[in-house]
Amino acid sequence: MISRDVLKKIFVAFCFAALCLAAYANSLLNGFLMDDYPMLIKNRHLGSPSFLQLVVPEQAQQLLYFRPVTHLLNLITYSWFKENPVGYHLFNLSLFYLACLSLYELLTLTIKDRHIPLLTCVFLCTHPINGLLVNYKNAGGLTLLILAANLSLIHFLTAGEHRNKIPHYALGLTWLLVALLCHEIVLAFPLYLAAIVWYLKKGTLKDILSSFWMIGIVFIPYLFFRVNFFEVKANLIGTISSLHISLLNFFATYVQLILWYISKLLTLKGIVLMWGTPVIKNPAASWGLVGLGGMGFLGVLGRLAQKTKRDEISLAIAWIGIGFLPVAWACLSRPLFGIIIEPHWLIFSSIGYFLLLAILLAKLRNFINSKLYAVLLVSIGLFYLTGTWNYNYLWGDQKRYCRYWQALSPYAYGPNFWLGYAYLEEGNYRQARDPFTRILKSGVRDFETLGNLGLVEYRLGNFKTALNFFQESLAMNPRYADTHYYIGDIYLKSGQLKMAEKFFIQAVRLDPSLIDSQKKLTLIRQRQGVR
Repeated sequence: MISRDVLKKIFVAFCFAALCLAAYANSLLNGFLMDDYPMLIKNRHLGSPSFLQLVVPEQAQQLLYFRPVTHLLNLITYSWFKENPVGYHLFNLSLFYLACLSLYELLTLTIKDRHIPLLTCVFLCTHPINGLLVNYKNAGGLTLLILAANLSLIHFLTAGEHRNKIPHYALGLTWLLVALLCHEIVLAFPLYLAAIVWYLKKGTLKDILSSFWMIGIVFIPYLFFRVNFFEVKANLIGTISSLHISLLNFFATYVQLILWYISKLLTLKGIVLMWGTPVIKNPAASWGLVGLGGMGFLGVLGRLAQKTKRDEISLAIAWIGIGFLPVAWACLSRPLFGIIIEPHWLIFSSIGYFLLLAILLAKLRNFINSKLYAVLLVSIGLFYLTGTWNYNYLWGDQKRYCRYWQALSPYAYGPNFWLGYAYLEEGNYRQARDPFTRILKSGVRDFETLGNLGLVEYRLGNFKTALNFFQESLAMNPRYADTHYYIGDIYLKSGQLKMAEKFFIQAVRLDPSLIDSQKKLTLIRQRQGVR
């Protein structure tokens, strides 16, 4: 006979499924957008060793990041769903649902009041800051990361309570490796585990260090591989120096990013895929922000250091703060765009916030009327749900989302690039020109923007202007086969067969799948009388 606890868990699981579906039902028909095209729909290298990042160490230096599990997941979903966006949405939503269930299981292992895990997961299901996890077709790796990290934490914690620890440690390390190969934000994993052991399990420093030793089995080889075979794209001090800013300016801007994120959690307004802020250089503003951040840090540290405060609230605050740490490095990961933040970097900070809110509401339940408490919970739930529905609508169309994003950050790279890309894809070349040009006016000149402007002018028949853009793009990235192809085609149109042949040959060398280059080479050789 099924026990009462099992029946309760089944009921909770059905409730979470209904809630996830309610939150994202109006997103299921949303189309592909932004990174979905280069990563999935228009990726000629999908399934190749380079796409799966199965490369030799020399090639690893060319990679921006190392996330083979995320890429493998993209390959699997593409093989299943091809160009059917509904399939990707349902798959991501299913992963998101499993991530919610795993978080509930994790919290019920450590928190006696079941009301708190339940509310925490309800907020995770409904808050719009998590919308990217379902709406972005190629974001399945991020949702798998949450699921894998939660399962790893569950097994590490369970191992401490069983005599036969090896199976649980083995499974914990396996899930940790999966999470690490999804995204680098899991590098803070040891601190999340330490916070649970210290604040909820009332463990000792020895208990924490013993867990760290086990984690090192996966972490040490991973870090060795990353440091020795990958170019470190975001060296903190080096990047700060290249941006010509002081440490004071950097930390002031970092605090500004964190405040932006906190405001989105609280108000739900202005949530975007990526947000950047101008470097705070005003001395008074810099000292003010650094002072504010310093006081917040010291206040939190004082709370967490109190042995009498080893409770759920301290855990929630610790998780929020730990999630801020990777942002100090990640915000410099794209120095071309300045100092940026992406909300999905702070997934575990968000979970910490939801946990803190759930704890405070659970405490409030003891002081107010039950009906009033129910009204309060329903109000918060509807506030989050309506926010999520609104953002689902924005995610439904690339141009709509980019215009919304552009209104918040007029000269930011992301909204302008992807708005121009959308116009380019639909053949509206004159309108595509403006967003790409706006990027150049902001001071950013990258090979993709220049290449797209070259393509705009090429499609409009302005071949001389197009050639200038393509050549500048090629100087920045000589390994981009498409640029060689278009330069070759411009030379072919002007009758410069030798020059055209040179660029078509290089395009084929870089990417043998470029059939058009091979066809143009055949055409040139026919004109030259070569068989």
